[in-house]
Amino acid sequence: MVRLYDQLSISVTPTNPVVGESGTVQFTTTASGINKKNFVYQWRKRGCSSLPNKVSGVNGAVLTIPSLVKSDEGVYYCNVTNEWHNSKRSDDVTLTVQAGLPLFWRHPQDQFVDNNDKVTFDCFANGSDSTINFTWEKDRRSYTSGVTQVTTHSNGVSSSLTLNRARVADSGKYRCRATDVVLPLILTNPDDVTVFIGRSTQLTCNALGTDIVYQWMKDGVVVSGANSNMLRITNIEEPDEGVYKCVASNKGGQVESNPGTVTVYGMLVIMK
Repeated sequence: MVRLYDQLSISVTPTNPVVGESGTVQFTTTASGINKKNFVYQWRKRGCSSLPNKVSGVNGAVLTIPSLVKSDEGVYYCNVTNEWHNSKRSDDVTLTVQAGLPLFWRHPQDQFVDNNDKVTFDCFANGSDSTINFTWEKDRRSYTSGVTQVTTHSNGVSSSLTLNRARVADSGKYRCRATDVVLPLILTNPDDVTVFIGRSTQLTCNALGTDIVYQWMKDGVVVSGANSNMLRITNIEEPDEGVYKCVASNKGGQVESNPGTVTVYGMLVIMK
């Protein structure tokens, strides 16, 4: 009698998802080998003896974790055992739960079209077009070839991707990403500086966030053309003395830096 022993091959997707609080994540185990119907699955979380009651699919190929909270974060893996009691553990996958991320309530759907047909993908998320940025990917790479449109609804916002004449080369997996634009965070404030007339100085302001626009203010008045994180003042004169602030803004709103004072001294003349 000859017995074939199964060679197990296991993969888990998604690998390292970042999901918003209250959202849902699904991990899927793909196992290859002989007699798949006899595979036994066992999901585990590193450092935990058991998974919460809300989790479903602990003994199946698909693990679903709904109503995510911060404590659901961690490293998950799946043990797969075949009928000959050979067992193999999947690679670790790390779940990160973040507050403030948009929640999708409709994902792009699979579509089958003929050559040169028009096709449109849609995704819907909670939030508004003033606080959410949508981007599209094809086969996990940024995709900008189609026509995109953002529409506001009573219960959220949607993004559509349209291919007016789909070709065979357009076949693939399309994914929509929605990121919540948060208020910029000032990391570096302008310093107080003292400088002599005729010299130069530079003030710096750095902020953390997406799509940040900078604007410098002097004594509460907008400095024309000063729209970068650095403000260079050359050939300084007495009117340049004052209190400078940097305003960093994006879709999430705007914040002001702490003030930096520029003090101007007259030229020092030494008489002999």
